[in-house]
Amino acid sequence: MDIFDHKILRMSCFKLCLKAWINKASMNRCFILRLFLTGVMVCSFINVTGTKLNCRTVYNHIDATLEIQNAINSGADTIIIPYMGIDSIWISGPLSIANKEDICIILEPGVILESKSGSFINKYVGFLTLNNSHNIRIIGYKAEIRMLKQEYSDVGQWRHGISVLSSDSIEILGVNISSTGGDGIYVGSNRDTVIYSSNVVIRNVVTDKCARNGISIIACRNLLIEDCEFLNTGRGNRPNNASNGPWAGIDLEPNFEYELLDNIVINNCILKLNRGAGILYAYGASINDILISNNQIIDNKVGISLIGKQRGNTGKLSFVNNVISGKHDFGLYISNWIQNDLSVNFDGCTFDIEKIPIPVKFVIGERSKTPINYGNIVLNDTRFQNVIHPCLIYLEGIDSVNNFNNILLTNSKIKQSDKDQDVFSEKESINSSYMNKSVAGTNVFCVIEKRELVINYYPNPVVDSFQILCDTPNQIDLKIYDPTGKLVLIKLARNGEYIDLHSLTSGQYIIVANDPLNKRMASKSMIKL
Repeated sequence: MDIFDHKILRMSCFKLCLKAWINKASMNRCFILRLFLTGVMVCSFINVTGTKLNCRTVYNHIDATLEIQNAINSGADTIIIPYMGIDSIWISGPLSIANKEDICIILEPGVILESKSGSFINKYVGFLTLNNSHNIRIIGYKAEIRMLKQEYSDVGQWRHGISVLSSDSIEILGVNISSTGGDGIYVGSNRDTVIYSSNVVIRNVVTDKCARNGISIIACRNLLIEDCEFLNTGRGNRPNNASNGPWAGIDLEPNFEYELLDNIVINNCILKLNRGAGILYAYGASINDILISNNQIIDNKVGISLIGKQRGNTGKLSFVNNVISGKHDFGLYISNWIQNDLSVNFDGCTFDIEKIPIPVKFVIGERSKTPINYGNIVLNDTRFQNVIHPCLIYLEGIDSVNNFNNILLTNSKIKQSDKDQDVFSEKESINSSYMNKSVAGTNVFCVIEKRELVINYYPNPVVDSFQILCDTPNQIDLKIYDPTGKLVLIKLARNGEYIDLHSLTSGQYIIVANDPLNKRMASKSMIKL
């Protein structure tokens, strides 16, 4: 229905009301918002409930919060927010769909629904919040929900674009969500009733420049995220805006042990230029299956980040046919992942690591006084392209009480940047924290120690040569200086190697050792006889 002036509008309302009156037995419900193309905002409201008919026209071009919220509360099953021209923007404060069912909100192509300045003083309030509701559809192909991120100067985790709390059968389709104070979309619970949302579909959605995460998945059963783009999360934030991050494209992060992630599918999405990870899984709760497949993960700080915690996690986290490429700091970053918790499988993935200093990094952040079985991770049929460093997988924070078990690198390919042929790895199971496995000249596992580098030498004093002793298996840069500070010897060495000093005269020297992989240095005085 196109409306061009008041007369046509009133006639259209009359005809719709008459039609509804004739068919009142069917209890049809319809809510339509319409505007003048000349820039005058007109809302046409028709509500049919039983024998009650209501048709009214509302004019408001400054703040449409009340009009849209009244539409949501009206009992209408369809709400249309129409496109009214290039200069037409719908300005609104916080909106709520609470304890409702069977509502479809349609943003016509070209519509911009923008948060009203000054309306989000309460940082816990989002733009559109679905709470304990059923069968809600939000459709906005070529439309945008936009917030005023630069206005929210306090530390932000909230002020989400769309929040889905303890709600069931939810679809969010086509809409662009930008510049939110917190997440583009948040899916979780209100903790008062059902402790998770369920049966949620998010398709063809784009989030851009959201302050915290593109989307946060906190508690949900049966979730499909498909054909979406999550871009520039955390970029352009004010100094204190969402300073606690994590600035991921997609963040799977249950806050409490009772929160549930079950049957989550993330398919065919683009995660690009996010300040944190493209995909982050953190901490965890009881889960069954999470499948992350066919995604393009490009130019994030970290491609995929997995941060574990001993919560008795169960289930399987699967990465299938994903491509991780571009200027990441790490392609894959895994911290404190405990064996016998959630298993992690990479199958058919590609790490195009041409400009990534460290392709894969395993970290134990804190030293433990009791043994930790660290693992349950499989990299199968995984391709590492353009490897430029001799180490493929780095282990950080390792000491004698930590054991790396059930870390498998199977049927995978390593293509070094200076070689034309692929290097095929053998089937390996790494059980020693200090074991370096070599595949055709490429060290698959190397160790990075966080503590200060420790060096020694034998014999002491030195006659013609000495054996360098250090607490890292990595190659070190060894330099020897005379008492005047002159560099007299440079040598690349590993722990246990012998250094020839025939060319040096007797006297005192300083040995300086540098572990470049972890930027650790140590020095020691030496006497040569």
